[in-house]
Amino acid sequence: MRVLLSTYGSRGDVEPIVALAVQLQALGAEVRMCAPSDTEFTEPSTREGVPLVPFDKPWRSWERPPTAEERPQRVSEFIAAQYETVAGAAAGCDVIVATAMSQFVAPSVAERLGIPYRYVLFCPDVLDGLDGQGFNRLFGEPINTHRASIGLLPVGDVGEFLFSARPLLAADPALGPWRGPEGFDVVQTGAWILPDERPLPAELLTFLDAGEQPVYAGFGSMRTVDEDSARAVIEAIRAQDRRVLVGRGWAGLASTDDQDDCFVIGEVNQQKLFDRVAAVVHHGGAGTTTTAARAGAPQVVVPKGATRSTGPVG
Repeated sequence: MRVLLSTYGSRGDVEPIVALAVQLQALGAEVRMCAPSDTEFTEPSTREGVPLVPFDKPWRSWERPPTAEERPQRVSEFIAAQYETVAGAAAGCDVIVATAMSQFVAPSVAERLGIPYRYVLFCPDVLDGLDGQGFNRLFGEPINTHRASIGLLPVGDVGEFLFSARPLLAADPALGPWRGPEGFDVVQTGAWILPDERPLPAELLTFLDAGEQPVYAGFGSMRTVDEDSARAVIEAIRAQDRRVLVGRGWAGLASTDDQDDCFVIGEVNQQKLFDRVAAVVHHGGAGTTTTAARAGAPQVVVPKGATRSTGPVG
């Protein structure tokens, strides 16, 4: 069995696919993976021995989320950034499993090759409350324009085209139970966890050991978090007489002063870190939510992503 896994998104879209790749390899499958070329995303696949075919355009290069009016153009750009890479990597494969923004190209590649396509969700709300007409309106034109350029017929039900009629939901059933909508025969598998054995940095360990457990605040790849938001979070944590651990993230958050009760970190092993914190304040990403829950850390979610009404385009 030769499997192509394709993902175009942030850390939470990459690590679970690497976890799937590791398990498939253990079962004897031949696996290759398409993913962004950002160093923090290529490192897990390299570490786990998963062959990687990187996309030329890094995920960080998308400067900001699109407005509602810009979404069709962003979909066209996502297609242009991925199609040739996925089509080339899929040659000789028996199935394509995709997630994140690879949903815009992987089903067309699979159709041209005559092989099955499966889509993976990490959060049930991606589908909840969005109907096929909404997907048709948002994404139908750029998808069908591209399909025409490669000799494929237009699709009428864009929602089923993107997610397939039987998507996989790789989320813990207690944290993200499937409750609908109708029309999708979802298979819930539980979360796909990539074990992380990396040690925490020495400077971070020194901070953790210097006092009571801090509260971690980080928003991952969300770049809409500004200095005022960071200050409000830090002050709220300090008001509870807690030390503060700030995840720099893609917004480049920093401490608002030079007090020694606040420490700023970059990308670290959250599986080890969340065992050492009093609580986790975050953006509600599926990976962060699952990791904090597995560590038994209380969570405060401050949503920072796109709303359901505008559709799943970063």
